[in-house]
Amino acid sequence: HVLVAMSNRVANCVSAHCFSPDGSQIAVSPNTEEVWIFDVNGTPGDCSGWKRTSVLSNHMQAVSGLDWSINNQLVSVSHDRQAYVWSFVEGEWLESLVELRAGKAAVGVRWAPDGTKFVVSTSAREAIVCFWSHDNACWISKKIVSPKATVMDACWHPSGHVVLVGGIDRRCFVGAAHISGFDETAGEFAGKSLEGVKIGERLLEVGHSHAWAVGTAFSPTGKEVAVCYQDGTVAFQEEGGESVTIRHRGLPFCKIMFVSAEAAVAVGFDYEPVAFVKTSGQWQIRERGAGGKGGSGGYGQQSAQAEFTSFKDAKNMFQSKERTGGESSSSAKSTKHDNVITQLHPFETSGDRVIKFTTSGLDGRVVLWTASELGI
Repeated sequence: HVLVAMSNRVANCVSAHCFSPDGSQIAVSPNTEEVWIFDVNGTPGDCSGWKRTSVLSNHMQAVSGLDWSINNQLVSVSHDRQAYVWSFVEGEWLESLVELRAGKAAVGVRWAPDGTKFVVSTSAREAIVCFWSHDNACWISKKIVSPKATVMDACWHPSGHVVLVGGIDRRCFVGAAHISGFDETAGEFAGKSLEGVKIGERLLEVGHSHAWAVGTAFSPTGKEVAVCYQDGTVAFQEEGGESVTIRHRGLPFCKIMFVSAEAAVAVGFDYEPVAFVKTSGQWQIRERGAGGKGGSGGYGQQSAQAEFTSFKDAKNMFQSKERTGGESSSSAKSTKHDNVITQLHPFETSGDRVIKFTTSGLDGRVVLWTASELGI
């Protein structure tokens, strides 16, 4: 891969990032115990204009997850098994205590859509749902147990009453996340009321693969889920339907996100986003072509000719490396990242559609994308 000249390297490596609800600030972890807060000064896609305003340094080990709620609260989790909820009060960042009770490292975190709860993925075989307790004056937790292995990712249903949990036991499930006495209503899932359902109770088993489930997503309607696996496959499943698996011919994905009810984006080891589109009820990969835009020479469905070209380019690349120790110019591909993309967040939405989104990765870059770049 050949990197497009850009000025958006924030650090040597970015392990987590998220933007504030109004897009005016960004929180970044440079793969250390610190969280850096920047004012983006109107240029979210170019960090050369950013100004670092704060450094949050309560964690003792590398920060592994960040998320910013619609209520303007920032949550951070770390390999030190701790979580903090940060609020900006009278010119300074103040942390709130979180009784996480995680036995092993935290892997990631996501706020519920209404900003009243968040779920933490951990390597202690648990997804932990946290909510504010006025009686205890801190965030307390309830656990959703995945019996066999590390939880790699957990995401919220749009209702905020259930979560989709995926882990390295190669399985993914929808579990109840309603907190009795805290949530105003029990809600429902797949047309069934969650009244009386205990937190963590499994409501739906999603597909099955021979590889780790590393990224999860609910559609904007909440009626469909997507899961990406470490073997390069992506599974889509509707409520009450069968799982449909698509195999990507490139490298595996790390994260996936719906940008609308009929389109999704996945990122990972290929250094650039890959789009999925639903046409006539069928999900397909929309490949990026040489033109970089939709239409001729841009994005299109996978074809036999594309497969042949991909194989030929791959063969040329390895032959070139064998002869020169470098990459052949014919097989090089321009990308905005030059290392694995590990994070994916919506940036700008219009109704249920994501218009812009951001990515970050091991190259230390934060990149702003538009959905139209991917032809979706």
